[in-house]
Amino acid sequence: MDQALAYTFDNYAVDPTRVAIGGFSDGASYAFSLGLTNGDLFTHIIAFSPGFAFTHETKGSPAIFISHGLHDTVLPINACSRRIVPQLQQQGLSYNVH
Repeated sequence: MDQALAYTFDNYAVDPTRVAIGGFSDGASYAFSLGLTNGDLFTHIIAFSPGFAFTHETKGSPAIFISHGLHDTVLPINACSRRIVPQLQQQGLSYNVH
């Protein structure tokens, strides 16, 4: 990840205050995990129907957007996003939930 970001920043005009990571379903879970672990690099995390958020250590304080369908049968909202949001609250991270 660090090499890909370094290459991108070296070769393209990137505003470091606007670097987001996002995903859908399992991709949202991975985006969460990477984004929270590298919150000093990613300023925003966008998660559509995440199943989990795992990190050993959280860096920075990226802005977080979560969207989850009420009738999701693959990653049910009660078992997933509604468990993740209180964890974010405990860590003092800002978020928007839809």
